[in-house]
Amino acid sequence: AAHGLDASAVEHDAEELRIRKDGEIFRRVPLVGEQSVEVNWLEGWGSATGSEHYSMGDVLNRANLLALAAKEGDSALLAELEAWFARFKDKVIFFGPVDATLKDLAPTPYNRVPVPKVALHANLYRTLVEETYIRRIGDWEGAILTAILTLVVVLLTIWSGAGRWITRAGSILCLAGYVAAVFILFSTHSLILPLIVPMGSSFTAVLFVGLLKLGSEEWQRQRIKTIFGAYLSPKLVEEMVDSQRDPELGGAAAEITALFSDVEGFSALSEDLPPEQLVALMNEYLGAMTQAVHDQGGTLDKYIGDAMVTMFGMPLPVEDHAARACIAALRMQERHARLREEWAQSGRWPEAVLGMRTRIGLNTGQAVIGNMGSEVRFNYTMMGDSVNLAARCESGAKAYGVYTMITANTLKSALAHGCELNHRMLDRIVVKGRSEPVEIHELWDAGVDGAAAARCKELYETGLEHYFAGHWQVALDCFEQSAQFEPGQSYAPTTPSLVLSQRCRRFIESGGPEDWTGAYRVEGKGPRLPGP
Repeated sequence: AAHGLDASAVEHDAEELRIRKDGEIFRRVPLVGEQSVEVNWLEGWGSATGSEHYSMGDVLNRANLLALAAKEGDSALLAELEAWFARFKDKVIFFGPVDATLKDLAPTPYNRVPVPKVALHANLYRTLVEETYIRRIGDWEGAILTAILTLVVVLLTIWSGAGRWITRAGSILCLAGYVAAVFILFSTHSLILPLIVPMGSSFTAVLFVGLLKLGSEEWQRQRIKTIFGAYLSPKLVEEMVDSQRDPELGGAAAEITALFSDVEGFSALSEDLPPEQLVALMNEYLGAMTQAVHDQGGTLDKYIGDAMVTMFGMPLPVEDHAARACIAALRMQERHARLREEWAQSGRWPEAVLGMRTRIGLNTGQAVIGNMGSEVRFNYTMMGDSVNLAARCESGAKAYGVYTMITANTLKSALAHGCELNHRMLDRIVVKGRSEPVEIHELWDAGVDGAAAARCKELYETGLEHYFAGHWQVALDCFEQSAQFEPGQSYAPTTPSLVLSQRCRRFIESGGPEDWTGAYRVEGKGPRLPGP
């Protein structure tokens, strides 16, 4: 009617309704279900930029006034009313009831509160005139779109390789981009893409896969933590979990570095302290020492009173286990030095505690690593000749008056992996149970005076060369000179220079061993302290 057409201008089939004007197709209206038109809601009732609404009673009152003004010749009122009615010229007007009692009200996409249904007719007219028909993709197309979006989001989310945080952020951006595309395409092209089903499918799939993956990873993580959490550093446990491979258990042979530590004079110290103080002291001490070991990836084997047994290089193999063990030993000595300072400042510990020191022995070699014990009780531990030698280094350190003793195997392996160490050769010995001589070294920590230590090392190692060659008197002279520069002479019961000096004097008096090869044979766990 608005375009001067009647029913003869309309034709339709199952797909569309066509309106002809002057023989040409004026509008093609797509049909839904062969008979309906989907309204594109372009404005709400009472929108600021929408159609204007007028009361029919007001219009009729003004029309009556207009007729009266024309009859009475009131030109001013006539002009005013004609100007008011000019707003309806060339406009399409829709009539509809607004009173709630007539029950012709309903909510719209723009209005939550029920409004007159005549707004539906107005929006349908704008849809036809502006040809803003709503279009939807087919069921198969929607299913394919849902499957693709779900697959892409799931793959981006479950990717656990390098750059996984980028891919997971990408999955969120992918969903956000799809939502934005849905609104943009509807706003610009009146094309409706499915929103709830693809988003719900993606979220459900990601949640299911994520929970499945999280459950699997958490089970694996808890299993490894339960097995190794009691004696592995947390950092090492995390590396085992991230590597996604189990350590080899049950008695595997591997090269490791064993570290034994003990508190000097602990037996006498335990007699001076009441039990509660002794427990508090050892808990603080062992906690600090264990943390130093864990920081370097060491594995705690066991505590034996005040002693600690530690391994480096298993159960997760690392090539630089000797370097890690040496650094751990230095950190243990440094941490113990700080503890002594803290104990001195607290003023609650006796003098014996303030002078407490740690002896450490290290050796690198082949050992058997695995669960040892019975079926009802076992321990993940190490055993072998190389482990025994590390224990001998710890006990033998006392005889030389040093606090960190390492073998040549450990020193060479640590230096080969770029570890910078301040050290000196101590001796070449043959320990009980072994026929081959072992070269032992002292490891100096950061507290050693550099100039004095360098001079001590120079004189001492020069004396060793003559000592190994059997030149006892020349060696004795060197050792007596190096004794003046010994770093531990102020607190150690003896020093390596004094030990070797006494040994040279004894050899000078006795003529020395007939089968001397430069290696001193040790009886028992280590060389005895020199007598008065």
